[in-house]
Amino acid sequence: MNYHRANEGEGRSDGDLLRNLSRSADTPQDRSGTIWNPPDVLRLLTALEHHWKWIAVAPVLGVLATVGYLLFTGPSYDVGAQLMVRFGYELAAPPTVSTTQASQQVIPISKRLEDITAEVQIMKDPRIVREVVEGLGEDFFYGEDEPVTFLQKVKRLFKDSISYTKETVRGLLVKIGILPELSKLDRIVAALQTYLTIEHVSRSDVVEVHLLYPDPRLGEEVLSRFVDTYLERREKVYGDDRVSTFFARELGQLNRSLLEAESSYSLERQKLAAWSIDDQRSLAVQRRETLRSALQEATATVQVANARIVEIDKQLAELPREGLLKERGDTRLLVAATQSKVEALTRDIAGVENELKAMEEAGLTLSRKLRDVERLRLAQQHYQQGSDEARISAEIAKAQISNVVVIAEPQAGVTPAAPRVPRLLLLALVLSVLGACGLVLLFDALRPKVRSNGDIVGLVDGRAIVRALGEHGRGR
Repeated sequence: MNYHRANEGEGRSDGDLLRNLSRSADTPQDRSGTIWNPPDVLRLLTALEHHWKWIAVAPVLGVLATVGYLLFTGPSYDVGAQLMVRFGYELAAPPTVSTTQASQQVIPISKRLEDITAEVQIMKDPRIVREVVEGLGEDFFYGEDEPVTFLQKVKRLFKDSISYTKETVRGLLVKIGILPELSKLDRIVAALQTYLTIEHVSRSDVVEVHLLYPDPRLGEEVLSRFVDTYLERREKVYGDDRVSTFFARELGQLNRSLLEAESSYSLERQKLAAWSIDDQRSLAVQRRETLRSALQEATATVQVANARIVEIDKQLAELPREGLLKERGDTRLLVAATQSKVEALTRDIAGVENELKAMEEAGLTLSRKLRDVERLRLAQQHYQQGSDEARISAEIAKAQISNVVVIAEPQAGVTPAAPRVPRLLLLALVLSVLGACGLVLLFDALRPKVRSNGDIVGLVDGRAIVRALGEHGRGR
């Protein structure tokens, strides 16, 4: 083993150095790592000093990378709107309570936080965002103008490459079951729900709605649709349309029944020609009476003729004469003719009776259908009146309940809200310097170096005599 003697010019004796080395050798070193020794600042600064060029280049590279990111990444604008909840008459004292009397006290109605929180929860309904997206369509969100300049073409190429990579990775993750399969509209809905914030301004009745969107004009259109859809949804939530729906359903059924009844009544009227049933019945009755009178006269004529024939037969039995024979022949001819007339009149009377019977049945049917039409018309009037009253009551109730007023229309900011360029550049500068310093210290710690007498003692045998070196040496 090699032994080194200490330099006498440095004021140390061999015996002192041997005793120090003996004590250091006799004392076992704890290499288990359970005892933490604070790092030597001078050693860290020396390592950083040796690699100052890398530390100087790192922030420049970080800033350049950030600038490139900003060039190929579009800005996002903050589109905001404000809505105020205006409470209605339900928060006032009831009309039965008189506040004119000085001795009577009315408990003041206070606005509750829950009332505004309910409005915020209605705005956060996912169906509102989905209705907005479906109403605007897929082309509204994915449509882009054609690039013109060289920088725009490069940005489009870079953006398309990133989109293709994302779609490929997402497709693989969907196939293996890690991510769910979503359509383009579903992704838009998820993105809008992420970038849409709804907040209640404390100690006020105002609700603020903010949306981060790349295009300020399109963002205003999206937020306007969102506010309109929310107001429609709110009317459905607070409105009670059960009475109006009932009347509308009943009126629809009544209108259909009335149309069928009127059609049937018109067809029945057409069967009875142009006259009314009463006029036709009167004419039929008059004709029947005329036929009956004629039948009575013919019947009487037949009876008289038959009686005359009997008398002529008696006279001829006593004394046959040619005049009586001729008269009997003429009388028989008259009876035969009158008998034919009686039969015809009987048939005519039967026909008139059948017509009257048919008219009676048609009149009853027509009267019944007319009563049905009148009954349906009366029911339609009652239901129409009830529907109008229900609509008026619903409008009055809607005007009396709390409502929302848009006090600030959707408006995009003049400057982009994200990314914030100064803060992003400062953050890139700081992180690049810290990352470079960390890497330098890490690589320096992994590479063994002798920087002090203690390092030499740790590397050689404890029984060796080590020459004391100055702490100002370089290149160790």
